Amino acid sequence: MAVNFLTWGQRERDTPATRLSKSNLIVLNLSIGAIALVYGIVIAIAGARLLAIVLFTAASAHAVNFAILGFTQRYPRYLRASTVIALGFTIAVRYVMRGYPGADGMLIGGLVVPGSAALTGNRRATYLWCTIYGLLMAAFAVGDWLWPAPPPAIPAALAASIGPTIAITGMVVVVLMIFGLARGRKELAADLEREHARSEALLLNVLPASIAERLKREPGVIAERFEETTVLFADIAGFTTLSSEMDAGEIVQMLDRVFAEFDGLARKHGLEKIKTIGDAYMVAGGVPLPKADHVQAAARMALDMLDAFAQCAPGRQLRIGMHTGPVVAGVIGREKFIYDLWGDTVNTASRMESHGVPGEVQVTERVASLLRDPFDLEQRPPIHVKGKGEMTCYLLRRRR
Repeated sequence: MAVNFLTWGQRERDTPATRLSKSNLIVLNLSIGAIALVYGIVIAIAGARLLAIVLFTAASAHAVNFAILGFTQRYPRYLRASTVIALGFTIAVRYVMRGYPGADGMLIGGLVVPGSAALTGNRRATYLWCTIYGLLMAAFAVGDWLWPAPPPAIPAALAASIGPTIAITGMVVVVLMIFGLARGRKELAADLEREHARSEALLLNVLPASIAERLKREPGVIAERFEETTVLFADIAGFTTLSSEMDAGEIVQMLDRVFAEFDGLARKHGLEKIKTIGDAYMVAGGVPLPKADHVQAAARMALDMLDAFAQCAPGRQLRIGMHTGPVVAGVIGREKFIYDLWGDTVNTASRMESHGVPGEVQVTERVASLLRDPFDLEQRPPIHVKGKGEMTCYLLRRRR
């Protein structure tokens, strides 16, 4: 099984931008270790033993630190240790090369220290290491002036190439880090955009679009009164018995299939789904935006619901109730929002459903008075409704 070293230290909760940043830093530190190893071999052959020891030590330290990351998966610790190793390597090489005219070129390689901090996106760490790096450069400049040292015992040709080579290598690494940082920022922006779109979609699944926009513009309580709204309740007849005969998975799958169909019908007829409670489905017309034909739209949806339910749950029956009247609508909740309706209209619509006939749509006299062609209405004998007394109700059917 192949091992992907670039994923060491990554966590499931990391965003794509964070994963990319971690991979870039691992590549950076492994590159520094490899460069130090190659330089160490060349310089050791040339006879500069002290400088070679510094380079071999830096390469070994990076290798050990990376191995520890593989065992512990503690990326923050690995990052801190890598930064300290890079800084110590810069100081050691610059110290060994003191007295050589091009020694300050070594310090350019040390730009990986603040550069790696910037790559993490940690602003405080970036400021800290930039400050440390600046103080380091100043300290060497003052030290060379106060305590001059003879050039190191390194072959002239090799000494002439070390400073520029390390400087160029450091600059290349820094440029690569900048590209990595830019790419990481681009990935982060794309990730944030995806998260924003996902949040927007989730919000619109919970609240009506117009209410969601209002909440974003004016956070706070939303409460409105609508003088005429049609409320529809639907419920599966005999669901309690049905749920005892089916296993949990089958029940949830059936409800998901049925409610998905109902959601599509609500969109088709321009109505607002309010909520589901168990096997009950509630939808309303004329809220939160006015709709002139909300009664007719709700009636058409009710009859379509019967047809859709027959397709989704053969052998089962749906009971639907409707009423039209004033309601109060608003958003409640602090952590989990819900757009809901309150008032006698809601209660009456619920009673129409619970006192209704399986496989039929029962409506109040008020709804019947507002419905004409192409609907047929069959008047029922007066029924006693809890809290309302005797009510005249009608069964709604589509005219053929």
